Amino acid sequence: MLPKGYVCEAKPKVESVVINFFSYSDESVKNKYGVQVYKSGEALLEFTGDTKQPHTVWRSLYSGEVNGSDANCFVLA
Repeated sequence: MLPKGYVCEAKPKVESVVINFFSYSDESVKNKYGVQVYKSGEALLEFTGDTKQPHTVWRSLYSGEVNGSDANCFVLA
């Protein structure tokens, strides 16, 4: 079985952009194991800072052990 993609919405705020989960690519809110990990509309992560130095704030998205913490995980290429 191929992994499911995410259908998300980017919501701009004054000094950040929040990425909210809506469903997987097959329109289900359950993963390939039949488990609902995220609620529709739930914030997965947030980008803060400016375009030269973005900063990631992990919300609900599971990223190993960094769930709920801040990190510099993305670099402008």
